[in-house]
Amino acid sequence: MLAIVNSVVLVGLEGQGVRVEVDISNGLPLCEIVGQIIYMKNQI
Repeated sequence: MLAIVNSVVLVGLEGQGVRVEVDISNGLPLCEIVGQIIYMKNQI
């Protein structure tokens, strides 16, 4: 079963949107965290 949740993480005092995907299936227990952090700051 696949579930996708949109959430927010704090970076300093600003919030950044993240997407969390969870897949529950039969087999060996496994926890795998995969991600890419992209920090972009708008320059004025």
